[in-house]
Amino acid sequence: MSEMLRSSGYMPNQRPLPNANLEDLLKCVICYDKLADAKMCPFCSKLCCKICIHRWLIENRSQCPHCRSSLRLDQLVTCRFLKDITQALESLTANKTEEVSDKCTIHNCPLNYFCTTCDNPICSDCAMFSTDHKGHEFQHLQKVYKKHVEQINTESKSLSKRAKDLETLLAELDVNIDKFRIAKEEKSRELIVYMEQIQSRLETQLKEKLNILSSNKDKIQNEVRHLRIMQIELENELSNVAKSKLISKSSDLIKKLKAIQSMPSTKYDSSSLTCEFISEVIPTYESGIFILKNFSHAQQTIEVVYSDILHINGLMWRLKVYPNGNGVAKGNYLSVFLELLKGHGGNAKYDYRVEMIHQINPNQNVIREFSSDFETGECWGYNRFYHLEQLKNEGFINFEDTLVMNYYVRAPNYYQLHKDQEIYIKQLLEKKSLAKEQINDLYKKLEKYGEIKEENLDYEFDEEIHEINDKEEVKRTEEDILKEKVANSPNELSTMMQRYMLSPQEVSSDEELTPKQLYNKL
Repeated sequence: MSEMLRSSGYMPNQRPLPNANLEDLLKCVICYDKLADAKMCPFCSKLCCKICIHRWLIENRSQCPHCRSSLRLDQLVTCRFLKDITQALESLTANKTEEVSDKCTIHNCPLNYFCTTCDNPICSDCAMFSTDHKGHEFQHLQKVYKKHVEQINTESKSLSKRAKDLETLLAELDVNIDKFRIAKEEKSRELIVYMEQIQSRLETQLKEKLNILSSNKDKIQNEVRHLRIMQIELENELSNVAKSKLISKSSDLIKKLKAIQSMPSTKYDSSSLTCEFISEVIPTYESGIFILKNFSHAQQTIEVVYSDILHINGLMWRLKVYPNGNGVAKGNYLSVFLELLKGHGGNAKYDYRVEMIHQINPNQNVIREFSSDFETGECWGYNRFYHLEQLKNEGFINFEDTLVMNYYVRAPNYYQLHKDQEIYIKQLLEKKSLAKEQINDLYKKLEKYGEIKEENLDYEFDEEIHEINDKEEVKRTEEDILKEKVANSPNELSTMMQRYMLSPQEVSSDEELTPKQLYNKL
């Protein structure tokens, strides 16, 4: 039936497919995919996706990927017409594909209808003659197709919106990349200016030190010049004056020379000047000292010797010395290590320096310095610090068999120093808070102890008062009884009074009667 319709002119003949070369022309020369928001090189007219050419020019080089001509973003040409050409080409390709592929596998006829019952596309022969679709409902395939296309386009719009959002993000990223590069360049310029200022301040420090040295040098040179002139005058006088006159003047000349010699010479104090310059970038070293007495004995009997602990911002450092060497260097070299006895946790880099003191000439001191990453309990240093046989021969061990070493530690920058200080301050504040809590607990205990003691004192005081009151009551009772007896026996009282009023020769007693004794006698 389809052949009859086609032969009668109701169905058009098949159209040839577009030229495949045209599709190749409409592909991006970078990603070789379909063009998206096409941009054209003004020199070779090759087409690229906007995203591809932007990324190429920013991340690779400022030239065309095809002709290698110098190219900038603002030179790209926007090809708006290519969108219409691409859509038309896709439409033609889709129509031809539809004509070729949309055929019934049973009747080899175009699929013009859609069975809504079976949910399958069918041809006109299936709709009219097939028993499989008898009583089913049909719709035109084109109508169903348009409905599905509309649904797909609706969903595609959200993808387009997302793509536009991503393109906006890409543009923002490109802007941010430029901002970061500009910020880095500005920071580099700031650092250059800052380093120039530091260099200028170092030059000022050097100038001040050199001025002091130059002043001392001028004073000494003047004194030397004055002495040379006096020597010349003295020699002229010795050679030109007669012997007799010289003998007469010799005492005066000797006094004059002695007076000159007794005059204080110009003093040059080198201790006030050091070769150290104040650095605004690198912190100064903190130092400790290690003194090992009886080195020879220690070399034979002790494996390792430690220095006193050096405390720096909560860190605890010490020097670890093997008098007879360590590991592969044992018996041949002095081994010296720096140990981080207590750290703040984690890994951090520090600069360190070990200086072995020459006992005769300080200019021959041996210095080793390095930077290492330290963790708590970790050691870094030198297995082969110095050959053992050369220690005594070269003057590093004095006649008392003593070895002296200085060691220095510092944070490599002020950032690390600030970090250590911040952690140390936090630890000190925690200790302070804990100490306050302990003090408060002690105060509470003291207050509680004070209340108990006060209660005990009050109780003892009440008991004493009761005892005194009891004694007073007993005393009052005794006096009342005495008064009653006196009142009841006046003759006895008069007799007693007469007895005690006799002369001492007649009555003698070593005792003094108390009221109680008097009461007993009565």
